[in-house]
Amino acid sequence: MAELDERDVQSIVDLQIQLATLISLRLVVRVSAEDRVESMKCKCNVNYSFASALAARMRFDLSKFLWDFQ
Repeated sequence: MAELDERDVQSIVDLQIQLATLISLRLVVRVSAEDRVESMKCKCNVNYSFASALAARMRFDLSKFLWDFQ
């Protein structure tokens, strides 16, 4: 396995913190087992309108990250 540099580690930590925040706000729910941190699966708990409005407010291009959306 390749070694991670400091920037990679910080990005992973940032992502974990952001995901934990979304879970605590119940905007996202965890659907995988608690002990599977490295392969955690989550599900969006809000409708597309809400997610889109929130993303726009944060200047986040949500469409770049949707792959299972009809």
